[in-house]
Amino acid sequence: LGKVGWDMLKDLRADAAESTELRESLAKTLIYLSETQGNIGEGNTVGNYKAGLQRAREAVDLLSTAPPEKLPAKQLQSLALAKRMVVTSIRGLGRYDEAVLGLKEIEPLLSRLERFPEFTQWARSERLANLANAGFFLILAGRPHEGLEDYVQPVLRSEWAL
Repeated sequence: LGKVGWDMLKDLRADAAESTELRESLAKTLIYLSETQGNIGEGNTVGNYKAGLQRAREAVDLLSTAPPEKLPAKQLQSLALAKRMVVTSIRGLGRYDEAVLGLKEIEPLLSRLERFPEFTQWARSERLANLANAGFFLILAGRPHEGLEDYVQPVLRSEWAL
């Protein structure tokens, strides 16, 4: 069943170039697959990080048909979610420095999303979560001082934490 579904998704991708709605739907499906494959927090007790990373990158590709500043807010949010799943899978593979860089790539998307009233709160929460995650990833990478000083403590001192 999984293979049949995956083959169907691949067939639909061929038609996605002409339809923004189809690209968005396929990207959301790929993000969901990435979450279930590459995120142990989503009911997956072992994590298949390589497969999760591949699905997340495919979602990023589908959503990156235009520069971020030209994307509608909902598609921009989906792009941020797809990139977050890239980071989640990379972290699962133990590539912590690369995961921190990936979080930095998401920052401009979240900054842009804050301009849309319906996404302001979500984007701000994501930005702070990304800072805390970056600090945690550096702690996992064996650089706790850098992680705490550069990322975790600023979150704790922020207006959000008070």
